[in-house]
Amino acid sequence: MVLLVVVGLVGAGAGYLWWVRPPVRRAPLPPGIEKGEDLLLSPPIPPAGTSTGTLSFFSLGTQRHEWVAFVTWATKDPTTSSRNIELRLGQPVHVQGLGTLTLTWVRPAPPPWDLSDGSGPRLGVNLNPDPGVTMCMYANDCNESTQQPTATPTP
Repeated sequence: MVLLVVVGLVGAGAGYLWWVRPPVRRAPLPPGIEKGEDLLLSPPIPPAGTSTGTLSFFSLGTQRHEWVAFVTWATKDPTTSSRNIELRLGQPVHVQGLGTLTLTWVRPAPPPWDLSDGSGPRLGVNLNPDPGVTMCMYANDCNESTQQPTATPTP
């Protein structure tokens, strides 16, 4: 009888873990979506900057046995507030002023007893930017004040 109870508890625990941590963690880009910018979003990593705003990690969880991520889009327009965007594996979402986002992979946070500095959930996001939107990198930090003049002055 005790063995039956133990087996039942182990089975229930394994089923619960399977349900809240789905094994499918990658998805290909859907038809019609081209490979664009690969973004890595995670709490310990600085947000992805663009010429129109920043995209940052908000949360990662599951709903109905599938991974659901929320990212925050904050435009540079001070009159517009930031908003959270829901992303599901392999499903594209268009964000006005940014482009089309597709969640391509997730890596959930390790169990609490295995957490360390810099650990945490990570998201792989494909971004197909809208026309005129550029990624801000070290060579192009999207500040007009740091852009080089296009013509050389005459002496």
